[in-house]
Amino acid sequence: MSPSERARTTAEAHISNSKDCWESTGRVSELEKEREELQNRIEELNEGLEMVTLDFEMAEERIESLQQELQVARDAADELKLEQEYQAEAAKAAMPADAAALLEQNERLKEALLRLRDSAQETDTKQRKELASLRADLAMKDQLEQDYASTRDKLQRAETVLTELRIQADVAHGAQDMLEQLTERNMALEERVEQLSSEIQELEALQTVNDELEATHLETEAQLQQELDLREDRLTQFSNEREVLQMHLASHASTIEQFRALVTELMKDRDTWRAKCNAPPAPAPSAPYPTVSHSNSISLVPRLRAIEHEQTLLRLSITRSYLPPSFQGADESALQSLLFYERIARWCDLIRHSLVQEIDVQEQLVQRTLDDVTLAGCHLRRSLTHVYALATQISAVLKSATPDVYLEHAQDHLYLQHIEKQMKTCIETLEHEQFDETMCERICTEAVAAFESVSHALPDMDSVYDLAAKEIGSASLTLHDVETLLVCAGIVQQKIRDTSTSEWATLTSRARIACRRLHRRLASLYANKETIELSQIQSLPELGRQSSALVLQATPLVETVLNDEATSVLEAMPELCTGMRTLVEEAEQVLAGAMSQDHVLAIDDMPPWDIRARVIYTELCEARDAAQARHWKDRLAKLEQILREREEAAEAASAKVARLQHQLEKSHAQATESMTWRQEAEALRAQLENVQEPTVESNSDVDHAPTECVYQKDRALKQLQAENASLFGNAPGKWRQPRESWI
Repeated sequence: MSPSERARTTAEAHISNSKDCWESTGRVSELEKEREELQNRIEELNEGLEMVTLDFEMAEERIESLQQELQVARDAADELKLEQEYQAEAAKAAMPADAAALLEQNERLKEALLRLRDSAQETDTKQRKELASLRADLAMKDQLEQDYASTRDKLQRAETVLTELRIQADVAHGAQDMLEQLTERNMALEERVEQLSSEIQELEALQTVNDELEATHLETEAQLQQELDLREDRLTQFSNEREVLQMHLASHASTIEQFRALVTELMKDRDTWRAKCNAPPAPAPSAPYPTVSHSNSISLVPRLRAIEHEQTLLRLSITRSYLPPSFQGADESALQSLLFYERIARWCDLIRHSLVQEIDVQEQLVQRTLDDVTLAGCHLRRSLTHVYALATQISAVLKSATPDVYLEHAQDHLYLQHIEKQMKTCIETLEHEQFDETMCERICTEAVAAFESVSHALPDMDSVYDLAAKEIGSASLTLHDVETLLVCAGIVQQKIRDTSTSEWATLTSRARIACRRLHRRLASLYANKETIELSQIQSLPELGRQSSALVLQATPLVETVLNDEATSVLEAMPELCTGMRTLVEEAEQVLAGAMSQDHVLAIDDMPPWDIRARVIYTELCEARDAAQARHWKDRLAKLEQILREREEAAEAASAKVARLQHQLEKSHAQATESMTWRQEAEALRAQLENVQEPTVESNSDVDHAPTECVYQKDRALKQLQAENASLFGNAPGKWRQPRESWI
């Protein structure tokens, strides 16, 4: 899709987003209106519910008060009826003068009582109806609560939708600005695309020229590399010759020094004899200056190395005293096992280099002096390389393994210490020129078996360190297999001069050059803690297997040639040449992949001892933190105990306050009730103030009851004040507040 089409698509998308934004804005306003209406409806329902509840409570209180008034009125009517009967009986007994007036007054009172009863019944009926309607309203309370809950849920959903729509509206408003910015950016990018298109065309033309130059460069590099390898071989040869010449020069210098010393002694003897003969001494030639021979001078390098070794041991012993006690066990043993494998690999490499310096395969190949001894030396160097590769691979796995795997092999240096002693014996015999190749081969075979069992027990690792060790080990084994094949080809070519044997020797030389360059490349990367990706040299293991198979196929042919049986050798030559040609092609392919600098990996795996050091440090910190935690826990327990005691005291004070509050509320209720009684009594007194003396006596009894209630209220208040005084006197300081604040 072109930039203009993308811009058009983006503009259409932003236009549709703008329309959605306006629609969302309208929807937001509608939802806000609905939310306000729902909120108003909820407030109205809440107010109606509160009014209904208050009316219901007031109606219940009014019913109770009316029932009490009705009962009081009935009691008064009964008393008046009794008095009327008593008075009627008394009137019958002795009719006074004003009996007619009293009878009329009694009749009026009777009518008043009847009217009072009728009005009370009407009031009772009306209040019962109001109570029924209030109960019906109370029954609708649940429905109103459900409506309120559903309306509240709708309101919450509407608020959620409103929030989302506001966010979408903000996004849409920002999208318009973004559309303008993207349009300007699109125009700038179109100009940039046109400019880059012209640059791409120029770069493609340059790429074509570069490819041609690269092809020419590769051909030139291959030719120069071949010349470089040949010159390196000659350089090695010249270096060996230089060392021999230096030895001869040192010997000649020593001889010259001895000759000069002898000449000096003879001249002294001549002067002595001339003096004895009383003859004038002849002028003696100038004596040569004394010179110091390098062979007789004392070398300071071993002493310096001994001093460095002593300093290193002293530093190590001082550093060990700073280590935590947990390091002295498995971690130290694991470190010794790792150093054991490193030491075995270095020793094998040292022995192999010493044997290579003693035997120059290339020189013997040129001089046609190869024999079965040289072939046996190749097999021995291959065995040493095998031990070196296994020890290096195990060491690399331990360097990049998990701490558990690292500690599992802590006892390996104890189980395999006999191999270390035997290797050390081989080095000592090599130093004293008493090296036994058969014993060394046997030791290597035993070490290979032991190290292979250890390697199989290790888990599969995907670390870069393990990959680098496997690559360098495989390259070393392949190089020694090819050198063994070169010795076999040289021996066969010495005995049988044929085109096939010459071709085999040529192919083997090519394979040796490629394998040596590959080994040199991987060794330099491994020294710099780098390696090549496996995808670039994934045929390296197959290359090693092919070289080992060719060695197994060529070794019996050499024995056959040494026994002067050439027929079977010539029959096997085509197959060997074919296998060798395949080996050369794969070796050059692997070399081409290894020479690429774009696929170099850095070895940055975290070693397990770093993880273990952090774990040990964490354990020490946890132990320290645990001690501090116990200390703080004890302090916290004490503080909790103090707080619990204070809370118990506060709860006790709160209970006393609650009890006093309850008594106070009870006294207030009694006072309110007494005031109600007094008001009712005053109302009845106003109605019956025209009644005779018995009625007045009954009113005085009614007044006496509220007075007793007032006296009870005063006694309760005095008792409450006394308890408050005792409570505030015994409570903690923070509870001592003014006594009036509790009443």
